[in-house]
Amino acid sequence: MGKAVTSKVLVAVRSVMIDCNLKLTPRLGELLLRNYAGIQLYQEVRDLVTRVEREGVLTPISAVLALRATIGTGDLDAALVQVKKLAALLRTSISGDAPAAAPKSIMQQLIAVAAQKSALPRLLQELYNCRLCTSWSLETVLAECVKVHDGPTLNALEAFATAHGLEFTGLAYAHLIRGADSAADAQRHFEAACKDGVVVEELLLAAVDTAIFRGDAVLAQTILQHLNTLGKSAQVAVAVIRLAVAGPLRGDNIEGTILDLYDKHLAGANILMDQQMGQFLVNSALHHGRMDIVTRLMAVAEDSQQHALLKSLGSQNRLGHARDVFNVCPEPSTSLYNSLLEACNASRDVRAAECVMKEATSKGLADVVTYNTMVKAYLQCGDLVRLRATVEAMRSQGGDLAPNCVTFNELIGATIRTNSEGVWALMNEMRSCGVSPNQVTCCILLKNIQPNSRSSDVEKTFAVVNALEDMDEVL
Repeated sequence: MGKAVTSKVLVAVRSVMIDCNLKLTPRLGELLLRNYAGIQLYQEVRDLVTRVEREGVLTPISAVLALRATIGTGDLDAALVQVKKLAALLRTSISGDAPAAAPKSIMQQLIAVAAQKSALPRLLQELYNCRLCTSWSLETVLAECVKVHDGPTLNALEAFATAHGLEFTGLAYAHLIRGADSAADAQRHFEAACKDGVVVEELLLAAVDTAIFRGDAVLAQTILQHLNTLGKSAQVAVAVIRLAVAGPLRGDNIEGTILDLYDKHLAGANILMDQQMGQFLVNSALHHGRMDIVTRLMAVAEDSQQHALLKSLGSQNRLGHARDVFNVCPEPSTSLYNSLLEACNASRDVRAAECVMKEATSKGLADVVTYNTMVKAYLQCGDLVRLRATVEAMRSQGGDLAPNCVTFNELIGATIRTNSEGVWALMNEMRSCGVSPNQVTCCILLKNIQPNSRSSDVEKTFAVVNALEDMDEVL
């Protein structure tokens, strides 16, 4: 039996079982329950559960399937009856802090139904009575309550859990902090978590969000006192920077505050994982001459984060700072040189670009992208002599450094507005290099066709387009 089973097939199976006097086995019971539930035959599910219980073949899987079917009806009362009946078997499935995926999903659905009916305290009581109230189930109940913004119910759940000695994990305290009615309550929950020794990443993130939302400087300072090694967590470190940029630690000297936070609590964390906060920290360090901080940030940053920072500095016309950052990257690579070249182009500093190109070439780190970026640099400043020299250098070296479609598309795009004959000369050179036009080439040519375009240019353009379409059809 599988996903395509219909009610007719299930009736036939039951008929065969009766005719052949087949006993209901644990595995057969599971299969029948799964398929009845799958096509929403809930009455049949209830009847079958009664039978498997009676015949002593109820398994933990059957118990979970039965509960799932009942929850599917949205009937909380019936679901709680099932919970009571199947408590012993369910206990096996959801015991521990990390229950298996299927039972966990079932319990989440049950908790969601209870939340919809404003019955989370009742559900927690039933789970406690059935000895199903694990630390995970308490976390999930609290999370659902926070999701629906029900402060009074959250307070009632906290009171119940405290009165019955239930364990508050770091995640449970995090939910209480996010749902706290006041800054004082948030502070109380955070201090309780610290006292219980359950300071985890999610707790700190919840506390930071709450401190920023409420503008609570007291909570912010308390957070700083309990960062410990978690200050090295990238997410926590970014959140702490936000306390100074947009939160209650913001003062007259934001940059000084940020640098002080980094020195005391966050050194070694990859804060560049968040582009906005990471660049805020880098800018502060650069403005204050703290290249030691920039060096530490680059040492733990991913390649993509280093590239993004260089390009951003270039787009802000801060080429000097981009070079400073590049110089402290632990392993200069081809892609880093290319990003620095892009920063030079963004700043329209062709002489700086030439220096970077020379350095990359001398270290054997220049690739075709490096050369194409230099082609773009010379196009920007109109230096056709050096432009042609660069292309010739690419042709002479050949292989992976030979001019490619990007090279010629840059040249064609720069030439087409002023020299149509020059465009077709470039097209001929393109073919002589063994490079075929692509869709970008066709777009450049087509966009330049105007009512006053020469008929020969139009004919040549459509010949290129048609040739490309024919090739696409072959492929």
